[in-house]
Amino acid sequence: MVLSSELKMHSVRLKITRNGISVVAGDPEQVAAELFTFILDFRGGTYIAQSRGSTESNALHQLMSTVDDPVWLSVLHEICADDPTEVESVINVTCCSAMVGDDFAIVHVVRTVDTQL
Repeated sequence: MVLSSELKMHSVRLKITRNGISVVAGDPEQVAAELFTFILDFRGGTYIAQSRGSTESNALHQLMSTVDDPVWLSVLHEICADDPTEVESVINVTCCSAMVGDDFAIVHVVRTVDTQL
């Protein structure tokens, strides 16, 4: 009878036992990470990026750590100060808005299913 086994996926090794699943090696944050899509409308343009995190806020901070575009960074810094608002009549969508200088910015955040077509 096998009491435990290990599974390797996406450079993370999991240990599966009767008591549950634990991370043996790798980044435990990425094991539980969900995919979020960020859609920014700003100054007449629409910008899209994706990031992973255990929460929407965590995914936003992960995105900020990888963005080198000054427009995105300034908007994301402003957006971080705002609590997201759930968008009515759809599921898994929130939005945040902020004034960046004299310009209005709105970001829609979608908890995204992680499958490829």
